[in-house]
Order: sequence, then C-alpha cells, then structure tokens
Amino acid sequence: MQFKVTLYVNKSLGGITVEGNTVQCLRLTDERTATGRRRQRVICTIDRWASELSAEARELLTEEEQAEWAAWKVKHDAEYRKKQLGIALDAVTKTMEAATTALRECVAKPADPAAMWAAIEALSAELEKAGHEKPKRPRGRPRTNDDDDDQLIEHWPMGTQPPLPNFAPPGTEAHRQYQSLLDNFEAYRRANEDS
Repeated sequence: MQFKVTLYVNKSLGGITVEGNTVQCLRLTDERTATGRRRQRVICTIDRWASELSAEARELLTEEEQAEWAAWKVKHDAEYRKKQLGIALDAVTKTMEAATTALRECVAKPADPAAMWAAIEALSAELEKAGHEKPKRPRGRPRTNDDDDDQLIEHWPMGTQPPLPNFAPPGTEAHRQYQSLLDNFEAYRRANEDS
C-alpha cells in the first residue's frame, strides 16, 4: 500500500500546484503496465489530517494496510512538524517585530505577558545553547524606534513576509483552511523564484 498526498492546481494563484487535504490509498495490483510495472488502484481517499481512519476506510483496507497507514501517518506528521517548526523559526523575527510595533502603538494588550517573557527567555537560552551568542551592543547612542521600523522594512520587502506557522490543532477546519493558505503561499513563492 502506498499513500499519496493529493495535488491540485490553484488557478487563482496563476496555475501553481499545491498539496491538498486528502491522501489517496493506492494498492498494487497484479496487472502490469506496458513497461512491466504493476498497476496501482485507488482504494479510498482519506483526510490527510485525521488522526484515525474513517469507518469506510477501515472496511476497505486490510489490517496490514491499516498498520502501514499508521506508520505512514507517524512519519507524515513528524515531517510536517519539522516543516512547521522551520517556518516558525523563519518567522520569529518578523513576528517579534510586529509584536513590538503592536505594543509601541498600543494596538492591544498582551494576553499573558509572563508567558511572553518566558518564551523570550527560552528562545534566548536555546539560541545560546545552539552556539548563537547574543551580539554585543555597539558603542554609541542606542537605536531609536525609527531605526527599528527602517530595519523592518528593509528585512521583509513588500509581499515576501512568510505567514505564521499553522498552530491550529490538526483535523480542525481552522487547520485545513490555514494549511491551504500556507501551501498556496509556499507554491506562489517558489513560482516567483523560478520566474
């Protein structure tokens, strides 16, 4: 049994190919193609984010195939988690700069300032543990907030800001919708790099 994440062409983003929210369960048959390879047949399509197989899928798949799906799902979710953590690491600077601006402009009050401080301290500790020492401040006058705003603009040219990772619980509608947005953004970014 093979499991294949479906792909589709997003015409509204210029015809780029993105990953979908379903997985095809492909069973090898005894039939052969003209090249001698065994043909595959789609047995069922399942929710990519579901933590359990549906009743219909359990009826169509053998116990061995269900075990193969469980192993595939563990691997898929681990790879997805690594990808999301990488996106979070790429987005942390932008997110912190935006949060700084929100505090400076009194846009909103933080829901849990103590949790924010704890997260900042944990990030600082992990940066040091990974060998990224905190840079020493240059001598002279401290930077002003205007300097920070200029750096923010230079660091992320218009339209290239990566979206935040998908922190919604997998299997929820919010997760599906936001994952679609992330996949579309990534495909759009790749298409622009190629052209």
